[in-house]
Amino acid sequence: EYTSYDKPKKHKWEACRGIGNSFGYNRMETPDMYLTLEELIHMFVDIVSKNGNLLLNVGPKADGTISEIQVKRLLGLGKWLSTNGEAIYKTRPWDKAAGITERGLEVRYTRTEENLYAIILGNLYPSQNKNLIIHNIEISAQSSISILGNDQALSWKKDGSTLTLTLPESMPKDCAIAIKINPCP
Repeated sequence: EYTSYDKPKKHKWEACRGIGNSFGYNRMETPDMYLTLEELIHMFVDIVSKNGNLLLNVGPKADGTISEIQVKRLLGLGKWLSTNGEAIYKTRPWDKAAGITERGLEVRYTRTEENLYAIILGNLYPSQNKNLIIHNIEISAQSSISILGNDQALSWKKDGSTLTLTLPESMPKDCAIAIKINPCP
């Protein structure tokens, strides 16, 4: 329950928790006791980046219905996955689980045999700066980079282990953005 790790684990593991503080329906729980959609997505991405699985408990009422706040969280997570699921499903942890941008946004990494995914935990917009700088990442000079949900290739440059991406003018205002890097280093 409520397990988390700092680094990727070699073995599979599972974090088990409710959307709220309870494992069943609790009429005493107030909206501020539930994870926000942003907290839920960030926790989910963090767990997956460390070789984990999230078992998310939903507490139905006595009549079997699910409270509106829980439904909203589940639908929000589903909407996020409809765009960014490629960075989650059938992935494994990369050599390192976490990084940071020059804006102080946390980054989580997943990979497949072909691709590396850098998932930025935070909204990149609004910002006057159209560049996103990710530190301590090694990629091939022949890499192609894009944002999931936007097929446009990003312009980028590398200086040592620092990657600078030029972001598109318009992007979804989302609490986590998945960047696809091909090939996986």
